[in-house]
Amino acid sequence: MFEQAFATGLFILALLLIVTERLHRTIVIILVVTVLMASGVLTVEEAIHFVDFETLLLLAGMMIIVDVLKELGFFHYVAIRIAKQAGNYKKFFVLMSLAAGLLSPFLDSVTVVLIFSSITVAICRILKKDPKPLLLSQVFCSNIGGNATLIGEPTNVMVATHTGFTFLDFIAALTPVTVICLCVCMLMLLRIYDPGREPISELVADIDESAFIKDYYLLRRAVVIFLLTIALFFIHNYIGLSPAVVALIGAALMLVVIRPDVTGLLSRLEWGTLVFIGGFFIVVGGLTKTGVTSGIARAILEFETTSIGLMLTIGLVAAFGSALIDNIPFVALMIPVTEKLSETVGSTVLWWTLLAGANLGGNLTPIAASPNIVTIAISEREGNPITFKEFFKIGLPVGLTTVLIAMAWLMLMHTLGYM
Repeated sequence: MFEQAFATGLFILALLLIVTERLHRTIVIILVVTVLMASGVLTVEEAIHFVDFETLLLLAGMMIIVDVLKELGFFHYVAIRIAKQAGNYKKFFVLMSLAAGLLSPFLDSVTVVLIFSSITVAICRILKKDPKPLLLSQVFCSNIGGNATLIGEPTNVMVATHTGFTFLDFIAALTPVTVICLCVCMLMLLRIYDPGREPISELVADIDESAFIKDYYLLRRAVVIFLLTIALFFIHNYIGLSPAVVALIGAALMLVVIRPDVTGLLSRLEWGTLVFIGGFFIVVGGLTKTGVTSGIARAILEFETTSIGLMLTIGLVAAFGSALIDNIPFVALMIPVTEKLSETVGSTVLWWTLLAGANLGGNLTPIAASPNIVTIAISEREGNPITFKEFFKIGLPVGLTTVLIAMAWLMLMHTLGYM
């Protein structure tokens, strides 16, 4: 009983420190993991056992692939080409938002937002437009788009490596409703912001997008490797490769064929994110070992036992839980809980409900997902700060609407026997 209370107290303390940002989240996790092992709640061997190395390797591999594309100028080139092809500001607004949403299923959403935000601010200065509506539109679309595939969000990767879901499983279960949610989100944002149709072609005509390409020959090779990696994700289950191995194959090909500056590349990788996720697996492992997660599952089952009721509970808890803390630690906590609940339901539908709620709920508040924090930081750095109220005013209706659409879709599919 003491160990349960101790592990729970540490978990709550970690969340409070992360949410209040009194310490960097990676430092918080390192401290909590150290206390768990020093107190004897977990041994070193048990801590290592709870770390899902497949998740970490998949994320690291994709980080390498994305970094190489970024350094070769791929993202800047795409964004400027969109601006030149748009013709008017409204079309530019839609295309840039959709580009963020459509790239996020295949690239790390934090990187997509990081690159697109910087370019958006620069182009909006030229167009004499307030960048905040477009920045918010991009982050909302990016959070929604990442829901579509196995590699679109770290949360998806975490669940996939735990359950064995394939890339095609995600395509079948989450891609259709993600496309619907993305379209609804875009319509809502156009209605809210009503971007004008002012011509922009002449204003961006002098920007040379080719100047951002460091080497066309290497970029073409890098794009081919990236597309090959995505193709392997579609068939990995048929050729006996895990998603992590596919990501590592793509990363290895990038390193061998492109020959980037390895020292610089390694310094740019998001080691803090990898340590944070790995450490949180250990923290949740402490809750699992002491029986806390089993207790949460039993409490939910006492409240609701029908599959539809459990879907509503998991989906809404995931959405609003992720709104209060980053969706990565929340999903890490819910994985062992959802596993026990899924045994009761006898279906995979609760896993998809968890992910849809957590990923789409990432739009509810500025602290619900990492891309939100990145966008707010960039807007503040560029002199156009996005306040909590500004984000919440748009994020709440967008996030809540898309979560409810996803819940309705998944319930329909489950009722029809597809899940």
